[in-house]
Amino acid sequence: MELPDIDFAATRSTCFRGVARVPLHALNFQNRLVLDKHRELSEENVRRLQNIYEQVGCNRLEEENVINAVIADEDLVAELSSQGKSIEDFCNLQWPQDALDLPLEYVDCLSGMHRIEAARRFLDENDKWWVVRLFSHNTPKPVLAQIIESFANEQKPSDGEVFRKIRLYHRENDEEAQKRWWSRLEKSKPKDLRQLLRRPTLIAGFDALIDMPGLWAKEMALYLDYIAKAWSKILRCGERTLPFSIVDAVTVQNLQLLAPAHSDMDKNLVIELMERRDIFSSLKSGTIRRTLTDNLCAFPGVIPSLWGFFEMLKYLEPLAEALRHLLGKDMKRTIRSSLMGLYFAPSKIMVQTTETQDVEIKVALSRKQAGMIAYTELWAFCGRYFDGLTAFTPRKETGEPKPTVNGPNPVVWQHLARFAVSRGFQIPHAQALVADEGRLRSQLALEYLHKARPTCPTFSDNDVRKVLDAVPVDMDISQHQSPLPLPHLSIDRRIGRPFAGDFAEEKRLLFFPHLYGPVVFENASISLMRRDLFSCIFGSFTFETSDFELVTNSGKPAQDRMDIDTPSEVLGSDTRLTDLESRCSRLQQEYQSLLSQHDTLVRKYEIEHSKTEGLEIENLELQAKCRDLTQKYSAQCEANELETNTASDEIRKDLDNLQNRHHHLEDAYNRVVLEHKDCDATKKQLSSLARQWKAQGDKNLELNSTCARLKRELEEALANRKFEAATVDRGKLLIVVPEPIEATTMSALEDSDTTPTIDQPLYSWVPRTDQSSYEMFFAYCTANGGSALQGWGSLISMQAESALPRIEQLLHQAEMEFGSDQYGAMTILGKIIILTSAEYVFQCFGPTHQTIFIGPNSVLSAYVPVIERRASSSQTGSSVMTIIDAAAQATSKALVKRQRQEDDSEDDEITNDRGFGKELTRYTTKKSVPKRRILRLQGPDVPDMNTESRGHVDSEHSSEQQKLA
Repeated sequence: MELPDIDFAATRSTCFRGVARVPLHALNFQNRLVLDKHRELSEENVRRLQNIYEQVGCNRLEEENVINAVIADEDLVAELSSQGKSIEDFCNLQWPQDALDLPLEYVDCLSGMHRIEAARRFLDENDKWWVVRLFSHNTPKPVLAQIIESFANEQKPSDGEVFRKIRLYHRENDEEAQKRWWSRLEKSKPKDLRQLLRRPTLIAGFDALIDMPGLWAKEMALYLDYIAKAWSKILRCGERTLPFSIVDAVTVQNLQLLAPAHSDMDKNLVIELMERRDIFSSLKSGTIRRTLTDNLCAFPGVIPSLWGFFEMLKYLEPLAEALRHLLGKDMKRTIRSSLMGLYFAPSKIMVQTTETQDVEIKVALSRKQAGMIAYTELWAFCGRYFDGLTAFTPRKETGEPKPTVNGPNPVVWQHLARFAVSRGFQIPHAQALVADEGRLRSQLALEYLHKARPTCPTFSDNDVRKVLDAVPVDMDISQHQSPLPLPHLSIDRRIGRPFAGDFAEEKRLLFFPHLYGPVVFENASISLMRRDLFSCIFGSFTFETSDFELVTNSGKPAQDRMDIDTPSEVLGSDTRLTDLESRCSRLQQEYQSLLSQHDTLVRKYEIEHSKTEGLEIENLELQAKCRDLTQKYSAQCEANELETNTASDEIRKDLDNLQNRHHHLEDAYNRVVLEHKDCDATKKQLSSLARQWKAQGDKNLELNSTCARLKRELEEALANRKFEAATVDRGKLLIVVPEPIEATTMSALEDSDTTPTIDQPLYSWVPRTDQSSYEMFFAYCTANGGSALQGWGSLISMQAESALPRIEQLLHQAEMEFGSDQYGAMTILGKIIILTSAEYVFQCFGPTHQTIFIGPNSVLSAYVPVIERRASSSQTGSSVMTIIDAAAQATSKALVKRQRQEDDSEDDEITNDRGFGKELTRYTTKKSVPKRRILRLQGPDVPDMNTESRGHVDSEHSSEQQKLA
């Protein structure tokens, strides 16, 4: 009985002694356990290893080449003592590179018999040593048995594993390792592999499977894309896919080519393998193992492997040879591309159901679909008659003579050519064969007469015609046979070139409706294997019985019934003999299947019997333990009863405290929920205000455009001195002066009449309409009860190269003006800005922050409530005046400004410098600077202004008229 993995690992670690270099003459393989478990010495395998040593060396320091052995503890201690080493130090040696050189005289080897024998023949006399992993002689026999059976590297690696290693080291650019694995290929396999490496697409498919070592361990796969998808589906557990590394070699070997979804025998085998942990042995979780079992039993087809892939290539080899010969000189690139290039879809899409019967596909098909159906039928035809189209033969049955070579048969080739032409493939070589059919049949008939009557020198045309008439050209043998149930196939018969006994069934089954029509499989028969193979290679077609028209006679038999070595009188007896041989072959298959089932049941019985004996022993032990535990339990219950009564009171108190705490938490939770609802309502209100603010901003943009147009009209009116004649209907067009929403700072267009006393003129800040530059406004105080800022502004370019020096200069000036700790900055929306650097200040500018205020903290903090009131206002206030009043006011201000410019050219220069963003000296005026307002239009799309603002504008208009008078 094998030890569990945990016990085996623990015992193995306890009995491990260390790694040493041991002379070859000390290595002995006569241990009784080794003789029982180890295979006999194979001279062929020794020569193979010796050949590898000659090409790439022994590589004795590689982990995979280290062998296992046992040694008496006293012998090991004595040898270590002679070298001044302790057993503890020796046990710490784990790797071959650290192996200690010990000239031991005798150790019992557990593995490595073939490689040691090859090393004795290859190594020089003064270099005969090997790295050995030593275990104590007192190691339990079950552990030694598992060590012996787990040594897998001595056996010849499979070609698939060699190919995997070559591609793996190619990916890692390790040329030496590639060379070492190339040396393991024998005979013509290096040549075959080099031909395979010339196909980049195929190599890419193999490289995608490098990380799944179990598939390569038996060298094959059914179809590369199908393999990756199939195993991913098997390894799917819920929302994740298990790593491919759990698919070990033993798992693939046991599962490959099984069809548990269609065969009860295969399903039971999968369940048994999973219960015995023969598959996915590295998985410990029972839940995951049950999920994998369900995935395997529900897998819709045949479980693929790389061994199946290469066996499939053996099946396709004669079929591909026949199609290449049929194409002849028209063979270009691949068989598929060449045939599809010569395909012309006929008016009716027909498929064969038997040799002499066709049916029409009633469903609508595209040209590509029709071509693929005809292409698949050609492969199926070649699969039925590859022995007559090529020199290949079916595989030999055990105990039966080797099948004779029947091809190439020219009559079968004519049938293939005629079938290809009838399906729409306009192949010149096939058309020539069809045209030459009559002459070829006459030639074969004449050859038959010469063999049947060798003494007759000549034959007339009438003799040839009689032979041709005697041949049953339109007979379909499948119509005269009652199909028997197909037997369950063993694994070796499921893939590869068919056996002679299965080939007769293939001729009856390889028709399109059988391969792709609706069918229910009861076991893993030849029909299921071929259906799965064709679906993987040529794609899946789904057809129902109702998709086919009524059966029609094709009149094109694809089987030559003429035997040129047998007289026509015995053709009937040969047919009956063939039928009997076919039935006998099927009975032999059934017998072999029953024998296989019998062997399986015997193995199951032996396994179950051994399990039963072990369970009986365990049951007796468990009963004794159960009695002891019952007594202990009774005593413990009495002791625990007293403790339980005391603990119950404490638990009740704790429970009451927890309930009270739960009530408090529940009340707190309810309060939080109410606050959350209030927050949601506030959030919705803020979102509504934001949308209103955006809508008002869009309207202000339109009003700015209208204001600019009106300003141009006013300038033209001033130039022509005709503004007195302008009349506008006061009810249709209004000029609106809204409170600021967009940031547009205007310089003081009106200068004071008095002489300035300081360097810069102070004015009230109002939003700017110019969007082509930014502004930094120095605020010295508030005006109008804190609703406006008094100071001066400087324009900033929107380009960082020119803006950063100017910002740096202004920040320095602000520090000189206000003191380093007494001033601050904020945007027009009240956002405080930390004046760390000019770059940061420039980054704070934006479409909604085109002006930044700089001034004493007391002034800015007094102005913040005004900003908040304006932001919370749902609609900007505005004032209204007529165009006539606005024209009069603008004209008077222009005249005053022009007079001021004539009187004082220095003021004009300061004004110009301020427009270009130069640094100016401040000055103060003896009277306050009038506040400028933005001119806006009031029309049908602009909301009407409040009465208070309109009255304010009218009063300003009256005062302005008095000044003009």
